[in-house]
Amino acid sequence: MAGARLVLTLLLHLGQSGAAERDPGDLLLQELQISLKGGAMYEPDFVVEATDVKYLVEVKRPDQLSADDVVEKADAASVWCKHATQHASPDGRPWRYLLLPADVILENRSLKILANEHEYRTAVSTLPSAEPAGAKVLPFRLIRGGEVIPFVNAVPKYDLKIAAGRFSAEQVVDGVPQVGEVTNPEGYEWAALEGRTKPARGLFVAQVVGESMNKRIPNGAWCVWRLHPAGSRQGKVVLAMHRDIQDPDLGAGFTVKVYESEKEDLDDGSWQHSRIVLKPLSTDPSFKPIVLEGLQDGDLVIVAEMVEVLG
Repeated sequence: MAGARLVLTLLLHLGQSGAAERDPGDLLLQELQISLKGGAMYEPDFVVEATDVKYLVEVKRPDQLSADDVVEKADAASVWCKHATQHASPDGRPWRYLLLPADVILENRSLKILANEHEYRTAVSTLPSAEPAGAKVLPFRLIRGGEVIPFVNAVPKYDLKIAAGRFSAEQVVDGVPQVGEVTNPEGYEWAALEGRTKPARGLFVAQVVGESMNKRIPNGAWCVWRLHPAGSRQGKVVLAMHRDIQDPDLGAGFTVKVYESEKEDLDDGSWQHSRIVLKPLSTDPSFKPIVLEGLQDGDLVIVAEMVEVLG
């Protein structure tokens, strides 16, 4: 494949490209996503770090280079490189986007030569997405293929809205969630957790988009979540489902907010919730608490609670 040939060629010619002589295993190949129009995400084939420059690299067949989707991605990546060079490159190294035809990747051509010939520079001046924060290196490492040991070295990466819909209704087998992820790990994306939270059954990683929780969760931040949390939820950030919720980010029925409840004692010595408030934590005062009263069993489902903000 072209991608595999590219990695081999870059490793062979790394010294000629201006990078320090070092073991090929030290080459930086990071996971990175760039926002496109409509909220879609683009991951370039490679992120390559040399001593004097950083490259985003995409390889395509020559007949694909002018395709609309390829040009859209190249424009977005080129703008991202400009932005990163100006605002997010503390070591001073510029970012450059290379759109390489597969047939120019030959063993007698160094990365520096390819960069001089095939750097893509867009005429677009702004990011396609209104939210530049969406274009950044992921705060975790994606694990693919045979490397994955479910919930031992990684947890699944979900779309938060899809996870909310699935796990609010999915039956848990013998009290254990995510059975499909264990039996068919190839069907999911997996994130390595290398911070304070260790992989475990019930955990997943998902991105939170929107400003209603920006004092706690920045717009576009990735978080670790725990499905079907037990115990008190008071004061915790939760992913909640209720038929009357209208959330501009997640859509009808779901929201991410701080959980607060008021209880009342019943004559039989038990208690029930008299009122539950799902509170935003935002610098924008237009976001208002969601107040739920007169709830019956099953009306409100707490799908997950937030464990950690990864960034």
